[in-house]
Amino acid sequence: MVERRVSPESFARDFLSRVRRLVKTAKLSTARLPPWVTSASVRIGRLPTSLLMTLDDSGHGDSFVDIGAVRSDLQVLLDYPEFEPVAACLPSRKDPDGGLLIVTGTYAQAKQTTLLISSERTALFGAGITGYHGPSALMNVFIRVAASASAAPLELQGAMTDALRFVPFALYVHQSDLGRVDALWRRCRQVMLDVLQTTAASDTGDYYESLERRFEVFRATKERTVVVLGKDSPPELTELLHVRDYLRSKDYDAWLIRQAPECRAMSNEEKVRLWAGAARFSVMVDRTPAGHIAEYMMLREQRSVLAYLRPRGRGSTFMIGDSHLADVNHIREFEFDQSPLECLDEAVQWAEAFIHDRELKYDVHYPWER
Repeated sequence: MVERRVSPESFARDFLSRVRRLVKTAKLSTARLPPWVTSASVRIGRLPTSLLMTLDDSGHGDSFVDIGAVRSDLQVLLDYPEFEPVAACLPSRKDPDGGLLIVTGTYAQAKQTTLLISSERTALFGAGITGYHGPSALMNVFIRVAASASAAPLELQGAMTDALRFVPFALYVHQSDLGRVDALWRRCRQVMLDVLQTTAASDTGDYYESLERRFEVFRATKERTVVVLGKDSPPELTELLHVRDYLRSKDYDAWLIRQAPECRAMSNEEKVRLWAGAARFSVMVDRTPAGHIAEYMMLREQRSVLAYLRPRGRGSTFMIGDSHLADVNHIREFEFDQSPLECLDEAVQWAEAFIHDRELKYDVHYPWER
């Protein structure tokens, strides 16, 4: 039975769906697979007789961009200037019944595979400029074009440029196979399964898993961490420790900024900005003048949520503490008589309500999945 030809975007969506079902059926850990397996940024180019789609990593759901007709696969792979290719570095397989051929590179720490193109007016694959070809793919390779403008044809001089791009996955499909999607998938399924299983069991899988752990640590940090700021030398240090431990009793990962990890290449200002930005919110005790006066300005500038605690009727200086009166809403002042613990519950409730409201409004404002 002849299948109905699908649109390029529909084909891309269908292919991704089939890959994900394959991963689920095979019980592969997505943490050890390329991020595009779960969230992909798809770019589609229409070669004269073929379809080329690239799958890149996306942190906010699937997206699809059809750039339309192109003459060379390098336009899709590298955002390269348009040109008419006269040759190809790699031939496309013509076997009409052959399975998927994947050129697979290595992408792990200190281990990368790079394809270098140094000749002019050359595509990478012959797909689109020759006759029928079977399905072909690239996975985990860097492609570099080392162009020589002086050697390029006159009409291309000034347009040919050096370029380098990492290609997580790219699939070439002849246009005739777009009308036989189920049959095409039968030719691709086992090869896709093999390459994904190999990736999950390799050093590349180790790399992806370590990357996922770093992302998870960041997400956990943003959900539960509170940075405590203020004069952190005796006797005020004891008061900051009381605040820290009270927040910990409320199930937050609370830390004094001085306790946050140091990096030799990071200044004190960078350290404050980094950890305050990565935290859910910050709490500042403003009893006596100290370095937190500068930290207040930093957090105000970068829109970090800040609960500002000061003794009733006074603070360390009138140079800070007025932002919440009219200018900003991500800082709120709370007063206490003897100890900042007196107003800490109210401060936490305000911070959580503010963050919840911010999440709701950002979900509406940003068009992508969050």
